Amino acid sequence: MALDLARYSENLEGTKSQLAEAEKLIVEVKSQLVSAQKANSLAEIQLKCMAESYNSLETRTEELQTEVNRLQAKIGSLDNELQEEKKNHQDTLASCKDLEEMEIAADLDAKTNQLNSLRSQTEIIGSPYIDRSSKGEGFQEESTTTSINIVKNKNRFTIRVRSF
Repeated sequence: MALDLARYSENLEGTKSQLAEAEKLIVEVKSQLVSAQKANSLAEIQLKCMAESYNSLETRTEELQTEVNRLQAKIGSLDNELQEEKKNHQDTLASCKDLEEMEIAADLDAKTNQLNSLRSQTEIIGSPYIDRSSKGEGFQEESTTTSINIVKNKNRFTIRVRSF
């Protein structure tokens, strides 16, 4: 019995030692569990933040795409407006050129009429050669040569008429 008691005491000491060791392990495991729970909680918070950031980025991407589409439409509109303005400018230049040509033609007509008027006045007044010829002095009217010279100077046209 003393031997049994010693064995039981020894077993009891061994069991106490194992129990103390198990308690240490339990404390360590609890500590690791708390640490893991904290890490998990932190990971969940990070995941939520990342999800919110992702959603925010998606929203911002949609806003930027809408802005890009609006700006592309505006570029298209401005390009059309520019093309229209270029066409209008070309039409205006063509109209100016036509008006300039019409002005030249009108000036030329006016000078021609003026020349014809001078010729008819000369015929009405009479030439000294014609007067002599009618008096029988034997002179004949000489034909006259008319020279018309059109000069463009600083967007103005000058028409010179000479008779000789």
